[in-house]
Amino acid sequence: MDDFTKEDALTLETTDGRDKEERQSDAGQTALHHYAGLHLAMAKRMPTWTKYAGQENEIAKALDAIYAALAAASPSGSLCVTLAQVMETASAEGGAPSEEALAKDIALLLAAGLMVEVKEAVSGKVPLVFDREGQLGNSRIYFQRYFKLEADLAAILFALAVPYVAGQASFDQLEDLVPEGGERKRAIETALKSRLTVISGGPGTGKTTAVSGILECLLAADQTVRIALAAPTGKAAGRMLESIQNAISNPALAGQYGRLKAKSPELVARTMHKWLVDEQLNGLRPSAGRPLDCDVLVVDEASMIDIGLAVDFLSVVDAKRTRVILLGDADQLSAVGPGSVLGDICSAESPLRQRGLVAELTKSHRFPPESVFGQLAIHIKAGEATIPTAGSGIVDCLTAAPPKVGLLTQKASQWVDAHMQSYAQALSRYVDDHDLDALWACAKRSQALAAVRNGKMSVEAINRHAARSLREALENLGRGWFSRMSGQPIIVRKNNSVLDVHNGDVGIVLPQSISATEGTQVYFGDSRRTLPLGSLPQYELAFCITIHQSQGSEYEDIAVFLPPSGKDDGLLATKELLYTAVTRVKAAKDGSTGQVTLFGERPVYEASVTHPTQRTSGLIVRLKEAFAGR
Repeated sequence: MDDFTKEDALTLETTDGRDKEERQSDAGQTALHHYAGLHLAMAKRMPTWTKYAGQENEIAKALDAIYAALAAASPSGSLCVTLAQVMETASAEGGAPSEEALAKDIALLLAAGLMVEVKEAVSGKVPLVFDREGQLGNSRIYFQRYFKLEADLAAILFALAVPYVAGQASFDQLEDLVPEGGERKRAIETALKSRLTVISGGPGTGKTTAVSGILECLLAADQTVRIALAAPTGKAAGRMLESIQNAISNPALAGQYGRLKAKSPELVARTMHKWLVDEQLNGLRPSAGRPLDCDVLVVDEASMIDIGLAVDFLSVVDAKRTRVILLGDADQLSAVGPGSVLGDICSAESPLRQRGLVAELTKSHRFPPESVFGQLAIHIKAGEATIPTAGSGIVDCLTAAPPKVGLLTQKASQWVDAHMQSYAQALSRYVDDHDLDALWACAKRSQALAAVRNGKMSVEAINRHAARSLREALENLGRGWFSRMSGQPIIVRKNNSVLDVHNGDVGIVLPQSISATEGTQVYFGDSRRTLPLGSLPQYELAFCITIHQSQGSEYEDIAVFLPPSGKDDGLLATKELLYTAVTRVKAAKDGSTGQVTLFGERPVYEASVTHPTQRTSGLIVRLKEAFAGR
C-alpha cells in the first residue's frame, strides 16, 4: 500500500503555485475514482481479504463515496472531509447513504483494514485515516499523507509554544520604545516572553513596526542575535526587508531603532524555499538534525503558507534555540495549496490563541474606520454587501448581468483603454528622457486584479485587450515603430536562483525599435535591475494579474474584476477574495486618496461577501490533543 500513498499524494498535491481556477477540473475527480478502484484491487491481495470477499460490493460503494467526497473537497484546499460532506456529495450524485448505513460502511472498512483510526495512523501503509468525533457527521476522513502533515505541524507548533523570556534589557528597551500601552506593545511583549508568537493584522495595522520593535528590544539584550527573515514568495520577502529598512530610516523615529539600524546590513530576507535549499555556513542544507542557524526567525505573509510548506520549513527550526514570529492577515485569502494554517492558528478555538500566543492588531493606519476603504473592508468582513461610495475612492461599476457581447463590459474596456493611454504617454516620455524611475512609478501606480484566468472578465481577456489598446495608443503618439513587446509589463511565474528572480516578480519590457539587433531587456523596478528577456524563466503578461498574485502588494489605483456568475462554483467568489483585492489600495504619494473600481455582476458581489472560504481541517483538534497532555 506504500505505492498507493504516493499516488494519492500526487493526485491531491496543490502546492505547485497554480491559481485556484487551474485546479478545478474533472481530472482530480476522475483520478480519485480510479484510485478508489485501485485501493480495492490492492486490498484483494491482502491475506485478510477472504473474510470480506462476500461484501465486495458494499466496500466498493463505500470507497467510491469517500473518494468522490475527497475529490470534491480537494480543489478548495481541504485537508479532509467530514462524513456529513461524504453524504452531501453522494446525495448530489443521487445515491446518499443514511447516517446509519454510513456508520456500518466505516466499521466495515476499518475491520477490513482499508482504513485506520487516528490512533493507528502511524505506519502510512493504509491510505485512509478515520478521525472519530462525538457527532458521527463531524467525524473526518483523511488521506494518510495529509493526516501526517497535520499531526506533524501540530507537534512542531506545540514544541515551539513554550515560555522563552528575553533579558531584562529587552523589557527596559520596550518601555523606552513604547511607553504607552496598546496592541503594539502587547504584541512585542508576547514575542519577548514566548518562543512562538503569531501577529495577525490587516494592511496598515503596524505588523512591520511591531517586528522592528521586537528586534530592537532583543538586540538590546544581545547584539549578537542572528536574525533570519522569510516569506513564501520572493516579492513578499523583499517587501518585508524594505519595510523594516523604511521603518528604521524614518526621520520621525530617529534614534528608536539604533541597534537594528546598525544590524541592518546583516539582515537577509529569502523565500522559505530558498532557506530550505541553500547551504549554511557549515556547507550543508538545513534539516531537523542541522537546523537553521538563527536565533530569531520572522516569517511574513503567513496566510500564503500551505500545510506542506509549513511542515517542511518549521521542521528545520531549532525549537530549543530559535524564537519564531509569524506575521500575516488571517482575513486574507488562504494559501493556494492545501490547509488554512494561519486561519486555524488564529481561530478563537485555537489553543495557541487561548494561551495568548496570538497577538492581533486591529487599528489600521492605512484604512481608518471612518475612511471609505476602511468602511468597505469592515462591511466585507462582516458579510455585508454595502458599498460606501460617498465622497471619492470607490467607483461602483457593477452590473446586473455579464457582458452580452465580448469578454469585458463596456465600462471595463473603457477603464483599460484610459489607463493604457496614460501608460503609453509614460513610455513615450521614457524614449526621450530614459527616466526608469518615472516609467516604473507610472506602471506600478495602477493594477487590474481578476479572480479567474480565462473567460469573461478574466486575466487573459484583460491582458489581450490591454495589449491591443496600448499598441493603438502608441501608434497615435507616433511610436508605432516600437517592437511588439515594448512597454509590456510581465510577471515571472517560476523561481530562478541563478538570476535571483522569483515567482511573482514584475518587470517592464523596455521600449525598443522593431529593427533593433540588441537583446530585449526587462527592468525590475523593485530590485532596480535589468535582465535580458530571453534569459527569464516562464513569464506572462501582467497588465492584469490574479488576486492571489497581488497578495503583499499595494497600488494607488486598482480595478477588481469579479468572476462571472457562470464561474461562481463556490470556490472563486468569496469574502476573503474580495477583502484581499480591495485592501491592495493605498494612498497616492501626494497624499490623495487611492481608488478602487469594482467590475462584475452585482449578484456575484453580494454572494461573495456572504460566502467565506471553507476548508475542512482538523489542525485545531490536533493542537488540542497535544496541549491536553501538557
